[in-house]
Amino acid sequence: MTNEALTAHMGPIRSWLRQRCPDDATADDLLQEVLVRAYTKRDQLKAPEAMAGWLRRIAYSVWVDTHRRSQPTVPLDVDVPVVEEVPEDLTDAVAQMAEHFVRSLPEPYRTAVVLSDLEGVSQAELARRLDMSASGVRSRVQRGRAMAKDALLDCCAIAWETGQVASCTPRARCDCS
Repeated sequence: MTNEALTAHMGPIRSWLRQRCPDDATADDLLQEVLVRAYTKRDQLKAPEAMAGWLRRIAYSVWVDTHRRSQPTVPLDVDVPVVEEVPEDLTDAVAQMAEHFVRSLPEPYRTAVVLSDLEGVSQAELARRLDMSASGVRSRVQRGRAMAKDALLDCCAIAWETGQVASCTPRARCDCS
């Protein structure tokens, strides 16, 4: 990979980034990151004639990584239910806490997960009710489940054994014990 070959492709890559970035400075920053990644991974380029596609793939990855990092996180302001006594089946207690976190999700994730997982509405029916595509409903339900799971695991360290909860230890920042 020569500098001349690399710089020959930078114009189209910068144009592609500029279409997706709010300003020239951001596009230039991302172009610089593309150059750094291309240089560090130069041994992965097997055929010099494939450089244009290889650089476009790197540019896409850089853009996606930056876009993901810029997404705001949604804090969940929840009061975790306190389990007064340790139940015989710890799995039921964790399921109750999980339901609490599901019901604490921000809209529109709460509605999708509650209807799909807690009330048993099929995702096809949910898509019809919400006037969404089936893939949109699947994505919303999956994202909501992931948010609820993350909130639960931020609250408690859970160990599983043969499909049952073996232990559930509240973390210091949580008062769900």
